[in-house]
Amino acid sequence: MIGLLDVTRTVATARDLGAVLDAVYAQAGMGDYTNDAAASAIGVAVIAVNVVGLVLAIALAVPRLRAHRTAFWVPLTVGLGCVVLTTALVLGAAVSDPAFAAHLAEG
Repeated sequence: MIGLLDVTRTVATARDLGAVLDAVYAQAGMGDYTNDAAASAIGVAVIAVNVVGLVLAIALAVPRLRAHRTAFWVPLTVGLGCVVLTTALVLGAAVSDPAFAAHLAEG
């Protein structure tokens, strides 16, 4: 259940990743996020990673539960993998923006 809620939240955020990154940039004082094409593509990738991860966790855990075997580690492991991939993708979107490079050059 927690996985479903997390994937729903992630999908809602990733659908408009450019606006989310723009808000983060504004709060950090880096100006506007301008690489909307990359944010859109990476947002789709983030959605795919999380939906596939949820389906994979269910597909791997249910047979273990039916066999009366321990399965709690399956969604935890898949969820951790999704968090790592999602973080890497979002960081890639942030770093690909020229405003990020300009902020690093200033600082």
